[in-house]
Amino acid sequence: MPASRFLGEDICDQTRRVLRDDTGGAEGVILHWGMKDDAVAGRDYRVTMEQGDAGWQVTTVSMRLQCRLGISEKGVCQ
Repeated sequence: MPASRFLGEDICDQTRRVLRDDTGGAEGVILHWGMKDDAVAGRDYRVTMEQGDAGWQVTTVSMRLQCRLGISEKGVCQ
């Protein structure tokens, strides 16, 4: 989904950063904050990439929720 669709609706702030390392790889983060949810404050995505002959290839993607009041015993935001 395009980031612009979220802004003003579900997310107030989106930040993107890419950090290159000395081994030919890079790590990108996308931070979504200010979500209109009473339990979830934001969501972070971490993308690991490697540079190859055909350009950059995504190797892993992970997502982490930022909870407003912590995590319950069942592992969900409260």
